[in-house]
Amino acid sequence: MSAWISENENAYSVSADQVRAARRRLGDIPIILLRREPSPLQANEPQAQHDAFEKVKADVSAETAGLSTRGTVRIVKNTDHYIQLDQPDEVTAAILEVVHSASSKR
Repeated sequence: MSAWISENENAYSVSADQVRAARRRLGDIPIILLRREPSPLQANEPQAQHDAFEKVKADVSAETAGLSTRGTVRIVKNTDHYIQLDQPDEVTAAILEVVHSASSKR
């Protein structure tokens, strides 16, 4: 188990480092980052590991949305990984809001 955790931590940190190296500020481009509610604790999953992973996901979401002065993070309820399949109306509303916000800025 510890080898699996180590491998996953390394994969995420290397990927995150690559993303950080390529990132740039996005000015006032409207961004709505949709994410699901925190995952439930799985059987045999240590609470500390669960909490740490949820914190990383929340931090990455906030960091990504923070690249724009008009970036926001929205939690979408009753969904899993594929928000666009589980809650298509939420995704459509966010897209329309971004388009409207971007076009009214001109």
